[in-house]
Amino acid sequence: MLRSLVLFALLFLSLAGPAGAAGAISSTNDVSGGAARAPAKEGASPPAQGSAAQTRQPSQPSQPQPADAGGLFASQDNLVPLPTVIAPVIVKDRLGEHLYLFLAALTATAADAQVVKARLPYVQDAMVREVYLHVVHIDSTDQEPDTAALLDRLKDVINGAVGQPLVTKLQVGRIDTAPF
Repeated sequence: MLRSLVLFALLFLSLAGPAGAAGAISSTNDVSGGAARAPAKEGASPPAQGSAAQTRQPSQPSQPQPADAGGLFASQDNLVPLPTVIAPVIVKDRLGEHLYLFLAALTATAADAQVVKARLPYVQDAMVREVYLHVVHIDSTDQEPDTAALLDRLKDVINGAVGQPLVTKLQVGRIDTAPF
């Protein structure tokens, strides 16, 4: 219980950034810049142009926010960053590790990329179903999982979820392995 509480506090503080916990609360919950406003009454005049409620802007983060998939992919019109996929790996008939796949789908045109983006919830569902239906098996922890075959299967599944073969290639941003 204590460990969970400590991890939650660390996560909260890491998301707060340099402004600290108080800055994170005011900048995420109140887009008006922290000034509380009472409900407008009938016949009341709007606040003056120079008032603090209108001129104060929400604080901007000091570091640029990462793009989808951890900021691993250059911005291209025909590149669709995909949600991270966590694939289980079975070692000697037991769950041994997980593969964290940070991928992007490459399409021929920007219009094809928009079609894939519109179907992204279905793509994510199909990818999760695929990695859990056809789990990667290896004989020992020294053996590397066959990620090329997994990526080929995922590409076929994505094209099936989109309804047409628009994805020409899956680009790998990063593949991490974590023991179970």
